[in-house]
Amino acid sequence: DVRLKHCRHGLFLYPAREAIGQALDLFGEWDEQCVTLFDLLLRRGDTVLDVGAHIGTYTVYFARRVGPSGRVLAIEPQRLVHQLLNANVALNALDNVWTRHAAAGARETEGDMVSLGHFEAIEAGMFSLKNFQFRTGRLTRFSESVEMLSVDGLFESEAKAGRGGVPGGTAGTTVGVRVGASGEAGGEAG
Repeated sequence: DVRLKHCRHGLFLYPAREAIGQALDLFGEWDEQCVTLFDLLLRRGDTVLDVGAHIGTYTVYFARRVGPSGRVLAIEPQRLVHQLLNANVALNALDNVWTRHAAAGARETEGDMVSLGHFEAIEAGMFSLKNFQFRTGRLTRFSESVEMLSVDGLFESEAKAGRGGVPGGTAGTTVGVRVGASGEAGGEAG
């Protein structure tokens, strides 16, 4: 069940049965406490790397917060979720957002792919790619592989593509991500 709704930070297409979708249904927003924190950290012209962007609830907010002179690179490893992310970027006409269908970590897996399963509910956020299957048992029999990119490599590839990468000598600031001891970007649900 996928729904379309105008929410606090934009127009969103989302799966209604997962926590983010339920919050968008009920409140028209997701995790507004984090948005309040981001308001203190982000300025016009900043570059943001959104690892595990999911359907783009933060991505859409980031794009508007940093404005047309800023950049947002949104990374999402789950193919179906990445498709919803792209839909939400398009629905909100955000031309300062680039998305990548990939996983991100401390090191690139050159030539190797990280195996992901399709999830019974696509709400798999806040997990480690390394041990998600063993902790939850929620992977179905269908799986696919996705490229693992290094966080540093993501910025380098964006710079080579002419989209700036990490600002150097500009007024903008790069707001990065935390890379845990496991070598994967983001964090784990605890």
